[in-house]
Amino acid sequence: RDNPNLMSGFVMEINQALQEKYPIERRIGQKVEE
Repeated sequence: RDNPNLMSGFVMEINQALQEKYPIERRIGQKVEE
């Protein structure tokens, strides 16, 4: 059973944690390198 609200909330929490750990500029740089 998928709960879209739960999933998007989970994704938002992960995105926020990633932004705190890795600034956006750095994550963009990593994407470009791949």
